[in-house]
Amino acid sequence: MSYLLPSVNETVAAGERLRHMLTRPDILRMPGAHNGLSALQAKAAGFEALYLSGAAMSASMGLPDLGILTLDDVLFFTRQIIRATGLPLLVDVDTGFGEALNVMNTVRRLEEAGAAAIKSRIGFCPKSADT
Repeated sequence: MSYLLPSVNETVAAGERLRHMLTRPDILRMPGAHNGLSALQAKAAGFEALYLSGAAMSASMGLPDLGILTLDDVLFFTRQIIRATGLPLLVDVDTGFGEALNVMNTVRRLEEAGAAAIKSRIGFCPKSADT
């Protein structure tokens, strides 16, 4: 129950810790963790940062990876992993749950939950020739 005890990680933002890790010359290995237990196992194995996959979250809930998860689902898993480990977490948010304002909200709420970074595939819809 590491989240009950304060740690050094609380003094430096997760994004800053991840940025520092990425400046090192060696490869930063970030295994996927889909819940607190898998995250604790990765931490025990010596990993310094983690990745939360949208497909893994869906699978852990018995759902297909079809964009069914809500932002609240993602926040639940994010908080669980961060509370369990305190490690920097890269979170897959697919399309950001909507348009620009929704993406802004997604980023803000994941930042508040403690995520270090997000991975998104926000689509681009070019203007058609007749508009």
